[in-house]
Amino acid sequence: MADSPLSITMPRMYSDEFGECRFDWVETSLSMKEYAPPAPPVAVSGAMAVSSCVFMRIPPTFMGDQHPTPRKQLIVCLAGAVRFVSSNGASHVLNAGQALIDANTAGPGHTTEVVSDVPFEGFLIALE
Repeated sequence: MADSPLSITMPRMYSDEFGECRFDWVETSLSMKEYAPPAPPVAVSGAMAVSSCVFMRIPPTFMGDQHPTPRKQLIVCLAGAVRFVSSNGASHVLNAGQALIDANTAGPGHTTEVVSDVPFEGFLIALE
């Protein structure tokens, strides 16, 4: 998905009305603002309420059991790559420099697999 100058589009993993894990794409609007004067205005989103942030490292060849996420969170991949597989078999690979909104908090959940030769390293920001 291509971003416009005034939006960012990112993948989202979520629980549908039947509790099944699914993937889609969400668009976040941006607007030009003076974010750090005297620097020129830049495109920024509205603030998102967050409650905590953790860093995570998962070794290569890791394959997790199916599970829902413990809380809605933004996952940002810093290194390596991880594959999420939904309850219907659809998958999404998150590579270094990419982010995913994980809102799959109900139902059977998803599996998580490190698909890189190096550990997956990232940070998970709990969203309110």
